[in-house]
Amino acid sequence: MDPKELAKLYAAQMAKEAADRAAEKAADVAATKALELAAADAENALNDVAIPYLQQIESAMAGNFTFDVQREVTSNRTLGVKFEVKERHPVSIKLVWGAIQVRIHTGGGMIYPEIKVPSDLSKEKLGALVQTIIEG
Repeated sequence: MDPKELAKLYAAQMAKEAADRAAEKAADVAATKALELAAADAENALNDVAIPYLQQIESAMAGNFTFDVQREVTSNRTLGVKFEVKERHPVSIKLVWGAIQVRIHTGGGMIYPEIKVPSDLSKEKLGALVQTIIEG
C-alpha cells in the first residue's frame, strides 16, 4: 500500500476511535444522569407517598404496626423503611439504584414483585402490601 494511503488510513482510524470514545463517554454521562434522576424519583416517592402513608397506618393501627425510616448518616438521605405488623413478618422497602426493592423477611426473605419502580409506591399498592402481610 502507498505510504500516503497508509497515513490517511491511520488518520481516519484515529478519528474514528476518538469519535467512538466521545460517543461512549457521552453515553456514560447520559446513563449516570438517568440513574441519578431515577434515584431522586425513588427517594421522592418514598418521602412524599410511602412514609406519610405508613405514618397514617401506624396511627390507625395503634401499637399493632411500627415502622422506621432508614437514613444515610452523613447526608440524612432516605435509604428505605422497615415496617412490621404485630405478630407478622417484617418488611423492608429499599432504594436500589433508582429502583424499589420490597423484601418480606420470612427467614429466607421473599421479594414482593408488585412494587419495583417509584411510581409503584402508591397508597393502593402499599395498602395491598400491608393487607398481604396482615392476611399472612
